[in-house]
Amino acid sequence: MEENLNFDVLVIGAGAAGSAFTWRLSALTSLDIAVVEQGEFQDSRKYPSNFIQVDGELRRKFSFVPRDRKSWEDYEIIDTESPIKIANFNGVGGSTVLFSGHFPRMQDSDFAVKSNDGVADDWPISLPDLEPYYDLNYELHGVAGLVGDPFYPRIKKLQPPINLGEMGERVGNGLNKLGWH
Repeated sequence: MEENLNFDVLVIGAGAAGSAFTWRLSALTSLDIAVVEQGEFQDSRKYPSNFIQVDGELRRKFSFVPRDRKSWEDYEIIDTESPIKIANFNGVGGSTVLFSGHFPRMQDSDFAVKSNDGVADDWPISLPDLEPYYDLNYELHGVAGLVGDPFYPRIKKLQPPINLGEMGERVGNGLNKLGWH
């Protein structure tokens, strides 16, 4: 039997962006879509976050730095001259395998860096153009938090905040004693 290797759309990377794009496109069209990934499926039962004590081998296997992992699917990222250190993971799920659960939104000013700061170019779209997609992403992922954050005043729907737990309560009480917000 001959395989059909003709696709209308080829998505490179099954991380957060590639997966979200593929999901949305497949819901809106009947195009033949293929997603390719550089690396294998990961066994989430083996993630370091599942263990109290994490040995060096496991920590190395899930390092943010490809040259530390030394897996067949990794390639070196030379960032010695850059102030930015990238978190990169090659495998199904991409860098969401290293995801910390933080869903920041851009700000209005991020779209007007030329106008505001005299660098780069202003974007041809604005934050209100993206907000329906942020909202959809938050709904699909069940993003939790507090509505009313002054840094994100337009966010209207979030899941209830996640319980802080004993350590979080201790940290929160300490910050409150210091008068820190």
